Amino acid sequence: MSTFLQIKTSVYANIARVDEEAEAKIFVEDGINAAQVLASLVFRPPELQKTTNIIIAEGEESTSLATLTRCFAIYKIFNITSNKGVHFIPYDRWHDILPSSVSTTAYIEYATRWANTLYLWPAPTEANTLRFHYFTLPAKLTDDNDNLEVLNHDSWIISMASSYAFTCMEEKESADAWATIGQGHGVPLAIGTQLRTEFEEALKHGYIVQRTRATNPAGTS
Repeated sequence: MSTFLQIKTSVYANIARVDEEAEAKIFVEDGINAAQVLASLVFRPPELQKTTNIIIAEGEESTSLATLTRCFAIYKIFNITSNKGVHFIPYDRWHDILPSSVSTTAYIEYATRWANTLYLWPAPTEANTLRFHYFTLPAKLTDDNDNLEVLNHDSWIISMASSYAFTCMEEKESADAWATIGQGHGVPLAIGTQLRTEFEEALKHGYIVQRTRATNPAGTS
């Protein structure tokens, strides 16, 4: 398991810079964090796939997803109490698809997500335990001793971060710059289309982009 310092040392060597250079330090650190997010989206590593139980009290029609730390996507919800899966409905179709009349039941059968809230139907007549299977984004690396959460892809992350840092020091961020970075490293998605879209979606769920910098706001690490 590699540390932030180990990855930074490799990237500095690749771009022939040292960490005393303020500009290089900014782009190297941001590049590594951006590369780790991209690696998580491209490779969907098993170490970022999590399972957590949440107890829904009697009568509750919604619940916070705050306990699902850095949750990017929920891919399965199972109702342990009823021993059945929960049907997930896209939020924009929630009121179109949801049955207008559902007989009284003790168990949650439907769910939809809006931001960090999960809406449920019907409201259970007893406590229900839901098991969430979800995909997380890696935590932002800040301390030299922080470990990468995306495992077994160090070379890819170093290579992508090196290109990111070098490109940012040479030219402003643009679609062409991202295309150059992506094409040079065999990214199996097109930068500027699907990968660019997923990257921006990832940033909205835990990162803020400022010029060429990616930083994680307080409380979402």
